[in-house]
Amino acid sequence: MTTILTLLLVAVAAVFVVWPFLRETESETSRTDPLAALEAKKNEALQGLKEADFDLQMGKLTTADHALLQQRLREQALSAIAAIEEAKQGTKQETTRSTKPARVSFCPSCGASLPTRAKFCGGCGTDLRALLEAR
Repeated sequence: MTTILTLLLVAVAAVFVVWPFLRETESETSRTDPLAALEAKKNEALQGLKEADFDLQMGKLTTADHALLQQRLREQALSAIAAIEEAKQGTKQETTRSTKPARVSFCPSCGASLPTRAKFCGGCGTDLRALLEAR
């Protein structure tokens, strides 16, 4: 009976020790999804800002140290946010390029201003569909 109990206790301890190595970590997720890595970087910076404010209130940081730390963390958060927006814009542009046709604002022949969905120029009669297909 004690042998079974000892083996069970060893098995539980082994699972407890090995478990962190078996589960998927944030770094593995960020390798597959770069947007998730940027979000994690942004969240780390924002959390650091909150902690810096709290440390200043608790008297653990001087105002000069707090200002330096806050500046560095803000730059980190803003760069992550800019990268996230850039990545989102890149995916939006890829989808809109394939679905939206180009728009011509002025007639290339006579220079007349064109309405949004014009197929022909009102000034000279140029067929604008051919220009849109050529782009």
